[in-house]
Amino acid sequence: MVDIYINNRVQLDRFGLRVKDLSNRLTRLHRKQGDMDGACVVYCVIMALLCIGHINGADIDVYPDVQRGRKGNKDRFLDHLLQEQGFVREGYYLSTMAKEIRMYFSDINVMYHRKKENFLDHIFAYIEDDCPVIVTVLNARMNHAIFVIGVEYNELDEVVKLFCLDPAEPLDNVSYWNCIIDTSKGIDNDSLCWYITNSIKSKVEIKEVLSLEECYSI
Repeated sequence: MVDIYINNRVQLDRFGLRVKDLSNRLTRLHRKQGDMDGACVVYCVIMALLCIGHINGADIDVYPDVQRGRKGNKDRFLDHLLQEQGFVREGYYLSTMAKEIRMYFSDINVMYHRKKENFLDHIFAYIEDDCPVIVTVLNARMNHAIFVIGVEYNELDEVVKLFCLDPAEPLDNVSYWNCIIDTSKGIDNDSLCWYITNSIKSKVEIKEVLSLEECYSI
């Protein structure tokens, strides 16, 4: 028997997959490359910040109704990603993104893990705590970031699938995810897992893991 756990911050309704943003308004979670400028990691970080309610959906609107004055750390960070950098041709390492998030946000815990650590245990723990998770998957043809929204685990509490939002793929209005990472064979220094979308089925390795958690003052 297997069980599926989906981040409790998200909800699927007649308007699609949504989360409550900084203003406590429900906003669309999945962001597809082309909605905004930037690399796949940028899209995943935007989804993560929406998921923890740290930004508003309107903050990333490329056609705002009202010109916003960007003065806070949140606004400076979004300007850095979406305005100053422009199109990020070479993409981002998650290690670089982790440093930049820490530089702009003292009220976010940034948990970063590199290869050879116990990725699946980390991902499982973060998802169960309803923390957004970003992973990079790598092979000879791709180096791509995706947003993990849930996990499937077996009777031994072993993670066998990651359910993800892929910024390179469209999302149906009736779906929680548009990408699956099949980890049923486990992950070690030599093993690969399957990256599966409607358009791609490819063996990859998980290279990096990044998770965000909002700090709460006592």
